[in-house]
Amino acid sequence: MVPPSPSLAKYHTQLITLSGDGTGNWTLARIGTAEARIGIDREIGMLESRLKEVEQWERRVKELEVLLGPQGATPA
Repeated sequence: MVPPSPSLAKYHTQLITLSGDGTGNWTLARIGTAEARIGIDREIGMLESRLKEVEQWERRVKELEVLLGPQGATPA
């Protein structure tokens, strides 16, 4: 789902949510309803969860760079 930016939300009454799983499924919800807020809250939770993994992934990238040696390292 791509939530509308706050500056544009005032011009829209509907929120379309694409499943993103390759099936082409989607849902349409009225902006401002409890259902739409729950969907946005769910997405925020998912993004916050992913952000918690950033340090772990950065450490893993450094480990792989060490394993690959100078030919696998990318300039900073």
